[in-house]
Amino acid sequence: SSSTTDPVTGEKIVINPDPKQRAKEYADKKGGIFGDINNRSSNNTTFSFGTSNILWRATLKTLDFLFEYVDLYMEKKPNGLKYVILNIYGGESLNHPDIIKILEQVRLKHQPYANRWHLTVTTTTNAIVSKKKMIEIIKYIDEFTVSYHPENTEKQKQNFKDNLLLISNSNKRLKCIVLMPENVKDFTDSQDMISWLNANNLKYLPRQLDRAKATPYRYNQQQVQW
Repeated sequence: SSSTTDPVTGEKIVINPDPKQRAKEYADKKGGIFGDINNRSSNNTTFSFGTSNILWRATLKTLDFLFEYVDLYMEKKPNGLKYVILNIYGGESLNHPDIIKILEQVRLKHQPYANRWHLTVTTTTNAIVSKKKMIEIIKYIDEFTVSYHPENTEKQKQNFKDNLLLISNSNKRLKCIVLMPENVKDFTDSQDMISWLNANNLKYLPRQLDRAKATPYRYNQQQVQW
């Protein structure tokens, strides 16, 4: 066995040299997270972090396990299928106080595996963060899916537009989901956003809203035709 020092706690950690045994030990202690690594028929190589997921609240030790586990999983994949997506999603993970440090660690911890499998880091966000923070975040994200909410304040809407242009000008993949509420004011606001997206050659997708409750959204005839 070997050992390393936890970058957060300074704790000395003994590492079992067998990755399968490390995976088993973690699963026994924490419970299975990604399913059965021995399932050769599975094509699922997408792993997600969320603020409600134990991985997001864990220390950087979990990132070590994540990449070790994925590396073991990729051993069972043909060379042409060794692609992994790490989705940083909500609620609003970009507002996490340590998000930049976490994203930096994701990139650093992937480096030893970079010649064995490709990693794409994506995020789903409302893109309401400061310009300074977005500039740092962009360095570590490959693809952004952003959502436009017409109920935001005018200041938030301008912040949203500015950040979309930052992302686009950084040559990152970007798609905007435009929410289309049924009330005329917000629906018109979302149409105006779509016009702005078109003017700036940004990809978008209008999204009709559905209620989970019994009362459905009621779009008028003009909205339906649009």
